[in-house]
Amino acid sequence: MDHHTIASQATVPPEGQAPGSLEHLQAALAQALAQIAYLEEEKRQMLLAANHVHWLTML
Repeated sequence: MDHHTIASQATVPPEGQAPGSLEHLQAALAQALAQIAYLEEEKRQMLLAANHVHWLTML
């Protein structure tokens, strides 16, 4: 699941839940935390790749 999908799901309440309800806000928070974790992992992978490129250019 990409971060665009995660972000769009956070704004739509799960079926049977009113927008702004505690359950909807909890679901939105869980989705936001999942998006943060996804983006942190992408950042880690990009930094690792950049580090590899840096070392390859040093050879």
